[in-house]
Amino acid sequence: MPGLRHTSVLHAMSRAVADVYAALSALQDLGPCPDHELVDSSRALIAYEALLHEAKARLEKVYRTAMEGRDLEEAEGKDESAAAGAEAGDAAVHEEVVAVLKQAEEGKLVENVRLMDRNLRCLPEAFGRIQGLRVLDVSHNQLQYAHLYQ
Repeated sequence: MPGLRHTSVLHAMSRAVADVYAALSALQDLGPCPDHELVDSSRALIAYEALLHEAKARLEKVYRTAMEGRDLEEAEGKDESAAAGAEAGDAAVHEEVVAVLKQAEEGKLVENVRLMDRNLRCLPEAFGRIQGLRVLDVSHNQLQYAHLYQ
């Protein structure tokens, strides 16, 4: 091979071999790729942790209500009236989220989505499929991991 006589070619080849070796070493350090069963069991564990967190919050609410000497049904009634007021705000946020997704679906360019301080609890998976999205700011919300594969 006549091209191997050039020092620039030999230098580039040695760098490429070193890069490949470094990448292979990194992959070896990471270990074997997890199989789908391990991934599914991890997702299930995350879902159970979310359920456990929710149950713990309900238990703490019952405990606080009991320590205050109030009836649980009375306390839940107050919470429901507060939730009804929040639902009106949720509808406006829902419409805003739907409008953004509709724009993207119609092929309009959506580069920046700013949904800060909207009390969002979840974000539709469709946001991950918006082509050209550069900025998605959902800071100061109440987003939680949701198990999508049940």
